[in-house]
Amino acid sequence: MIRIYLFQHKLDPKTIDYYTKKLEDVAMQASSREKASENAERAVNKLKSAELMSYYIVDHPDDLLQCEVIDVKPEGLYVFVDGLNVEGLVPIKTLGDDYVFSEDYCCIISKGSKTRYNHGTRLLVKCTRASKEDKQIDFKLVKDLRLENDSNTVEKDAKKLTLTNGRNQE
Repeated sequence: MIRIYLFQHKLDPKTIDYYTKKLEDVAMQASSREKASENAERAVNKLKSAELMSYYIVDHPDDLLQCEVIDVKPEGLYVFVDGLNVEGLVPIKTLGDDYVFSEDYCCIISKGSKTRYNHGTRLLVKCTRASKEDKQIDFKLVKDLRLENDSNTVEKDAKKLTLTNGRNQE
């Protein structure tokens, strides 16, 4: 449309209407292709991350990895591993029987010790499974890397969370 205006000096209502209809279809197709491209990129990244970790755990089976919680879901903690730039899951079932997901506060909390894990929590983990077929990486929590003097604050916050949530989680 710009080319027609600049070179042919033709910008009548019929030309505008024609290109308006055509541009809607072009924009829809471009948007659809962009979404497909992003999905393909995510799938390749997951596959390559799982492939990297599958080789890594063979070469370094006892390595402990520092990571940060990037998301909390009912299935567990999604973590981002420092240095390797891979994401994986610490399944909630591996944390113990007394850990539950709090949807109201988007965290996983222990009913017994009142320890909670939320976005930004620093952890030390060990890779337990890396499947290229599933494009899935699983980790086991080894240690919470928060400072020892912060543990009292965490317990107080967890206790307040239990009380303010309106449900007794003990």
